[in-house]
Amino acid sequence: MFILWTIRGFFMSLFGLWTQDEWFYYSRTGLDPRLPAYQRWAVRVHAEDKLPDSEAERLMPVKNQTVILEDKYMLTGEEVLFYSTDAGKIGALVRKYEDELRSRSCGEFYFRNIKNRQLDFFHNFKEPSEQPPEEAEIDEETRRNMFNR
Repeated sequence: MFILWTIRGFFMSLFGLWTQDEWFYYSRTGLDPRLPAYQRWAVRVHAEDKLPDSEAERLMPVKNQTVILEDKYMLTGEEVLFYSTDAGKIGALVRKYEDELRSRSCGEFYFRNIKNRQLDFFHNFKEPSEQPPEEAEIDEETRRNMFNR
């Protein structure tokens, strides 16, 4: 069966019907690589209480949050993507993965986000503040001058 998968994938890739990522996914799983990724995977957050280390944490408990990628077909186990106590980073990662699931095929998603995972996009993540920075406050005269230029 594996030989038939490989031959079919080779010819689909040879004639330009599949990309290398899709052929890689097909040869590993035997599933159609053109299906939308949200049909195969889902992202969820698991939260649990963290043991308090200080008096402040006893008064205001901290949650350990884990982002998990689960396979809806149950062909593979759940995969832990990231864990942290920072809710902002967890939210950013969940939004990024949900966007990737909606916009990619299974083959592309598998190769880019499972096989060659990189979480560099939020290395220096800072949660957006509700207040605009002070530099953004411009008086009417300066605004008029900028508009006239």
